[in-house]
Amino acid sequence: MEYLIKIIYIGLGASFLLFLDIALTRRKRNKKKPIYQYSRYNMFVNPSRRLTYNMSPAHYNLPLQKPVSCTFDITAEGFQDKIMPCENLLVGASTAFGTGATSPQTNITGVLRNKYEIDIINLSVPGFNIEQEVITIIKHIDTISPKQIVLVNGANNLSLGLPFNYHYVEIKDDPIAMYDEMDYETFVNQRYRNFLPIKFLLKNLPKELLTQTKTVYLLKKIFFSKLTQNAKAQSDATLQKRGQKLIVSSIKNYVHWLKIVRDIATARGIKLLVVLQPYFTYGRPRSQFNERPPFPYINEPFDDLMDQGFKQLEAECLKIDGLRLVPAFKPFAKMPLDFFIDPVHLTELGYDALPGLIKDEL
Repeated sequence: MEYLIKIIYIGLGASFLLFLDIALTRRKRNKKKPIYQYSRYNMFVNPSRRLTYNMSPAHYNLPLQKPVSCTFDITAEGFQDKIMPCENLLVGASTAFGTGATSPQTNITGVLRNKYEIDIINLSVPGFNIEQEVITIIKHIDTISPKQIVLVNGANNLSLGLPFNYHYVEIKDDPIAMYDEMDYETFVNQRYRNFLPIKFLLKNLPKELLTQTKTVYLLKKIFFSKLTQNAKAQSDATLQKRGQKLIVSSIKNYVHWLKIVRDIATARGIKLLVVLQPYFTYGRPRSQFNERPPFPYINEPFDDLMDQGFKQLEAECLKIDGLRLVPAFKPFAKMPLDFFIDPVHLTELGYDALPGLIKDEL
C-alpha cells in the first residue's frame, strides 16, 4: 500500500510539473506565425499586417551570436512594397524578401535603393518558388510597368524536388506533386487553420500544447535521438538512390516556368535578370562546418545534391535566350561563412554583398 501511495505521489508530482511547464511556455507557443493569404493555383501572399521575424542564435548563425529581430509592414496586397509604377521589379522567396536582414533597409532592395540609388520594388514572399513568382509578375506587370525584372531564386525549386529537407522531415517524392494546392499550402504553412477537420485538430493538439516545453526537449534528447539517426540513414539512402533524378525533374520544372516569364518580358520589351541565390555549402570544404557548431543544418547527401543542382541549373539557364544570369552562389563560395545565417538566408553582411552583384546588371 505504501509503495502504491508513493507511485501516486510521483505521478501527481510529474503531472504538476508537466502542467507548470505547459503554462510557463504558453507565451512562446502563442507567438503569431505568418498566416499566408491563399488563392487558387498555389498562389499566396504575406498576411496584410506588421510582420516580425525573431531569430535565435540557438537555430541560426547570427552575428555575435545575438538574437535578430526584423519587422516588415505588409501592404494590403500582401507585399512589403506598394504595387505602383517602378523601373525595376524584384521577385523571389525568403532570401529575396530579406529573412535575416535587420530591417527593410538592409535587405536586397533596401541596399539597392539606399546604397546604389536604384529605383526598385520588392514583391517577394517567403516560401515562393518560381510558379508563384511568375503568377505575381503576370498579375502586376501592367500596373508596375517595369523596365527590368529581377528574379532571385533557385533553392526552393531544387529542394522541393528532394524527399527530405535539412531536418530529415519527409516531403513529397515527386517535385511536381508539390504543386497540388492543399499539399503545397500545408507544406508552406504548418499553422494554416481554415476549415481543418476536427480529426486533424485533435491529432495535433498534443503538439500544440507541448511545443517549446522543457519536457519535450528532454524526451527528445533521451528517447528520440535514435529515431533521428534512423531518419538520417533513410534520408541518405533515398537521396543516394534517387536524388539526382529528382534534381533533374526539379530543374525541368524551373526551366518551364522561366521560359514563360522570359516570353512575357520579351513581348513587352522588358529585360530579365535571373539571380541564382547563394547556397552555404557550395564550393566549401565540409571541414569549415566542423569548426562551426552554430550550423545545425548539415545534411551531406542533401547538400551535395543541392550543390550539383545549382551547377546544372546554371547550365540550363545559359541555354535560354532573352535573359541575363548572375550565378551568385559562385562568388559567395569565396565569401566568409558569416555571410549566412543558415543554408540560404544571409546576415546583414551577405545582404550588403548580394546587391553589389545585382547592381552591375541593372
